[in-house]
Order: sequence, then structure tokens, then C-alpha cells
Amino acid sequence: MLINGVSSNKANILPICFQVSNFLMVSYSSEKFQGGMMEEKSSKITVPDMKASTFKGFLIQNYPLFYRILAFLGFLYTSQVELNESLALELLQQADKYSVLSLKNLCEKYLKTRIRFDNYVAIVNLADLLDIDSLREIAMKFMMKNLRVIKERPDFAQVSSGILSDIINKITA
Repeated sequence: MLINGVSSNKANILPICFQVSNFLMVSYSSEKFQGGMMEEKSSKITVPDMKASTFKGFLIQNYPLFYRILAFLGFLYTSQVELNESLALELLQQADKYSVLSLKNLCEKYLKTRIRFDNYVAIVNLADLLDIDSLREIAMKFMMKNLRVIKERPDFAQVSSGILSDIINKITA
């Protein structure tokens, strides 16, 4: 299959099967996937001795951008994604940018239930930037509820001025 002039193959790792370009395979090992190998002829790469979770960890650790792109494209094909907080933040931006409302709603719902002291700044600022009122409100409620603690944290200075202004207006109203 040709995608934007790049030949692609399928990588099949136990329960995972996804498209990979010959360029990616060649960049990893120029001898392994050229010259009439079985993988080239069948358009599949099978790695029977690697768990899907191991491969996923390898991608996250060594190729985080590729992993995020793969997760986004995977969602477009399957309507499924396994989220964590950093991936949800990244995919929320991409879903908003490319108007993938089902992914945007999924990431928003995921993040609403995971606001904590170590991530509230990223969530509230992104919600403000993307104008996602429901996520912004939940993050602001978390901040107002925990204001005594968070105002002492160094990351509090990174909260956008618009959010701080809204919090002050809500408190003084």
C-alpha cells in the first residue's frame, strides 16, 4: 500500500497490528527489510517473542512522538485508544486541531477525572487555551478547593492570568 509515496507494511505484535512505513523499518535496520525478505513480500512483520506492552513501552521510551502519532492515527482507524494523562493532553490538542470530536470528548472526559496537584496547571491551561469550558470549570473548582496548598506550589506561577482572574472573581463574588 502506498501512503503519500511511502510504501507501508503492517507490524503484527501479538494483539497489535498497525501500519508502519518501509522508511521506519529501513531506518531501524537497513538490511532486515529489503531484498526480498518474507516481511517485504507479505507486507507483515511478525514479532512473536515480544509482548505488546513491551513494544508499547519501547515506543514511549524511545520514540514518544511516533507513539503519539500512532495513537492518534490508531484512534482514527479503530475509535479506540489507551490513554494516560500525558497522552490525553497531547491527543486533546490534536483532536481539537483536526476536529476529531469523539477523541476530543474522550480525552476531556478522561482528564476531568484525573486532576491532581501534579497536573492541574497543564490541564487548566490547556482547557483555557482550547476554550473547553467544562474541563476548565472542573480544573478551576479543584484549584479553588485546594487554593491554600496550590498557591504555595512553584507551578502555581504557570497558571494563565485569565484563569487566575476568573478564580479571583469567583472568590470575591
